[in-house]
Amino acid sequence: MIDGRKTPGLDRRTTRHDGYAVSQRKRKRVEEIFGWIKAYGGLRRTLVRGLGRVQLHAYLVGAAYNLLRLARFAANDRIGAPARIHRVQTDLKSSKSSG
Repeated sequence: MIDGRKTPGLDRRTTRHDGYAVSQRKRKRVEEIFGWIKAYGGLRRTLVRGLGRVQLHAYLVGAAYNLLRLARFAANDRIGAPARIHRVQTDLKSSKSSG
């Protein structure tokens, strides 16, 4: 029983497993994607009619989201790359001077 609730809800038998935590992280990621698709992709209420057009719209929005993800990954990699290179160079210099 969860404190402050009249219904049992989820108890420790479910939430104690590692798989439950993994499931929650994945669920959050999926919900964020659908939220973006609805908020920015225009799929909360489509402006087109017909299954084919709505399907094409959904494909284009999904592609746009994937392009944004790729851009974020590339930006993070560029930001992190100089720090990694500097760290490796520093490690090499320190190992040469100590050895």
